[in-house]
Amino acid sequence: MMTTNKLTKTFASGFATISIATVAGIVNAPSASAQSVVCYTGSRSALIGQTVSCGDKDFSNFSFTGFTSAPDVVTIEEDVLPSGISEWSFGYDPVPNLTAGTYSLSYDVNITDPGFVFDLVQLGTETGIFPGVEVTKTVENLLTGQTVDLKVTGNDSVLGSINGWTHIRVKDDIVITGNGLLESFSNDFTQKTVPEPGTILGLMAVGGLGLVSRFKKQK
Repeated sequence: MMTTNKLTKTFASGFATISIATVAGIVNAPSASAQSVVCYTGSRSALIGQTVSCGDKDFSNFSFTGFTSAPDVVTIEEDVLPSGISEWSFGYDPVPNLTAGTYSLSYDVNITDPGFVFDLVQLGTETGIFPGVEVTKTVENLLTGQTVDLKVTGNDSVLGSINGWTHIRVKDDIVITGNGLLESFSNDFTQKTVPEPGTILGLMAVGGLGLVSRFKKQK
């Protein structure tokens, strides 16, 4: 299983896509004490036509193009970090490493618990020492059609927000040129709770009082 940095929980949600490769102090150490539940580990070919349930996530509609019949390992797991926040991971380890060529994989992820929505998504790669690896991820909101795009070149990771989404389609396009090698990559997701209706009404009420106050001052 790959060791690409797990999502850090110190970032606020709702921000633009940012690179986290140069952020100090987050290299693997936080994930070392995470509690992991492996929901699937096996070949990608065995996933075709299957649904994998992992916690309150259903992974389904798997598709792989451009890959050979060589052995490989897909791992779908839930990690509970020391902070208590859960993270879901789809990891791919080709055996042997992927060389020059064009590859694509896609799958759906649905949250089955109505009390939660997605928060963050991360794309991470581990590559050889030579340049020539580019991975582009498109995450589509299956309910609205909205998309978020992430891109990694070489050995890196990038983080983005899918705040409030519940049904997504994930597509990873891999282009390898020259002597580039892809050793592994992962897609990681976090979620957050849906605000209680009472909380939302309370915030609306507070906002309304503010408007009334400003209106009176203007008069």
